[in-house]
Amino acid sequence: MVKSKLSKIASVIYKVSHCIDHTSMRILYCSLLLPHLMYCCEIRGNTYVTNIQCIILIKKIVIRLIHGANRWDHTNNLFYEYRILKFNDIVELKTILFTFDAYHNVLPYNLQKLFIKSIPLYSARRTHQFIRENVRINMRAMSIPVVGVKLWNSLNESLVNKISKYTFKRHYINIIIGKYTM
Repeated sequence: MVKSKLSKIASVIYKVSHCIDHTSMRILYCSLLLPHLMYCCEIRGNTYVTNIQCIILIKKIVIRLIHGANRWDHTNNLFYEYRILKFNDIVELKTILFTFDAYHNVLPYNLQKLFIKSIPLYSARRTHQFIRENVRINMRAMSIPVVGVKLWNSLNESLVNKISKYTFKRHYINIIIGKYTM
């Protein structure tokens, strides 16, 4: 269903790509395509790559259309230059923000109990970590508590200590976009 919606939006963007400038095209992308990509992506996106490959391809096509790039051009430079996140990075960002809420105890109780904070033996080391759950089934391994805990535990201490969600998100996006240059 998401694929068909995104395909329709991509065709609209293609049809107007010859009539409007890049700034207006980016506004169309942000208003038409991005909400469909971001809605519940932390649930839908943590899955096998084959399930989301069509969404990734549609997003690459739209990014090329927005910036007037050739059909065969690489999109890494476009994502980096215009500070647009790839779909996998949107999923990662939304998952880590969900875990940020769990770390600060702002989730509803039923969701909060899925995340168990670790109690360090020494007070100076790794006080921000969660306990990783051992999983046997791939479906469970791709769930938000498991993937979110793995992402959260891989963060460095200075990023975790950000007080507001806005500053945490801004710094994490800069880290993600910095990966595009590699």
